[in-house]
Amino acid sequence: MLLPTEIWLEIATFLRRKFLISLILVCRHFHRIFIRALYINISIKLPDLNSPSNINDSELGDFAFMGRPAALLFTRLEADSTLKTFVRNIEITNLSQKSRALLLSSPESATNGVGKRDSSEDRLDDNAFGALMRALVSLSCLESVLLIEAQIHFKWLVFLASRSTPGLKLSLKRSELYGELGDRFVLPDDEATEVIKVSSLSLISQITLKDASSVLAHFLLSPFVRRLDLGGLHPRALRKAFQSLNKLSLPHLEELKIQSLLRNDIAMLRAMPNLRKFSIKSCTGAIWDLLMEDLPSGHGPSGILKRLETITVHQPWIRVFTAGRNITSICSGDQPGTNHQWDPRILDTMDRHFGSNVMVTTLSWKSCKYPEALLEYLIRKNPGVRHLTIEPVNPGTSETIKCSQNPFFPPETPCACLKCCQEALDTYVHIFSLLPDLLTLEFHILVGVPAKAMLKWQQERCQSLRKLGNKALVSVSFNSHTTWRRHPDDERWRSYHLKTAMKSTEIM
Repeated sequence: MLLPTEIWLEIATFLRRKFLISLILVCRHFHRIFIRALYINISIKLPDLNSPSNINDSELGDFAFMGRPAALLFTRLEADSTLKTFVRNIEITNLSQKSRALLLSSPESATNGVGKRDSSEDRLDDNAFGALMRALVSLSCLESVLLIEAQIHFKWLVFLASRSTPGLKLSLKRSELYGELGDRFVLPDDEATEVIKVSSLSLISQITLKDASSVLAHFLLSPFVRRLDLGGLHPRALRKAFQSLNKLSLPHLEELKIQSLLRNDIAMLRAMPNLRKFSIKSCTGAIWDLLMEDLPSGHGPSGILKRLETITVHQPWIRVFTAGRNITSICSGDQPGTNHQWDPRILDTMDRHFGSNVMVTTLSWKSCKYPEALLEYLIRKNPGVRHLTIEPVNPGTSETIKCSQNPFFPPETPCACLKCCQEALDTYVHIFSLLPDLLTLEFHILVGVPAKAMLKWQQERCQSLRKLGNKALVSVSFNSHTTWRRHPDDERWRSYHLKTAMKSTEIM
């Protein structure tokens, strides 16, 4: 009990909700600590629309549409100002304003005609959603809101973004936003300002939004917005939004993630002089028409993106974005199965540091088909890498896979059995030792949950890396399930496994 509160809260992140509730009942000291952990991360899954039980529970008030457990939670938050300060992150799944209208409406406000609802139903719907949105913006310490599979009027997105505490991170996943820009808020505080205050907006994984460009323009104009993740939105929306601003400069934007990039988008990038992180999500046929001469380098008065530091792009574009810039972090990868296969000989023609002015200290390479060629380039032209992640295309899967020397195994196929992958890893250990500045290494050549004997084998490889030259190494991972770490002042390696414990209060 003499441990600092911060350590207790860290321990609490690995405990299930029922254990947190038990600790709260131990003593007053534990109650003060773990009641906070119980409300830091809240995950809510609204009831299925086909099961409208408790929807019309009068004692739950406007929160009834969320189902009894979630409604009681928000009722407690509304009544206790101290609990409100504990909440940091909220995740809500299945928040559907469209489909819940009939469940919320009274018999008198039935639909008038096919596909139409009368005004009383709309007002009732807005009242219910207004109660939830006002409850969210009243959480003064809230840091992030994630809506999954939501169907809501886009005005609630603007409402939440403009009334919340500055710095909120707002994300939508697999969601639909509907409505017209001319629609008015049916809320008592309609006279409040609509200046966007969120610092981050993420529209990820198939977002449907009518008139998306106008909504994006609203966010682009806000000086509070620092990060835009538009990976789930068609890139045309951002282009139209930027054009509607009449080429206005966007100095406040520091991070941008989009689906694709065309020649016409260079003017948009020029309007973002302080952009530090840039990411292109997908690689379609259209984006290959961007040639190196189309994007100006970071040199000279005509240079653009001079402050760019981190890029996530496909490998043919690395040189395009590193030229004349101080790029220190690169996330890229091969593209197996496409018409643009990576030729490892490209690395032979690439300048030092992948074309950057400075050493690339963080490198992540996914679906790596030629790890030997990549490591050879790093040793010769970028030996100062500190954080390295390589995900080979064909990692070893299990001990039951037959070796490639088996007559029934195609000879041209690389062996993926565990034994051969272990032998290959022993060879890579000597190669990694030639990168003396490595602090963290993730080389996922193995998959699956390792057995006890395998854990000992992995620990020995970590020790070998230290002996051969990686003196500064503090974190090593050979698969996605286990990470080996050591304190900088300690020689002992400890394994950390993938945790399955819940880290949030789940309301089903």
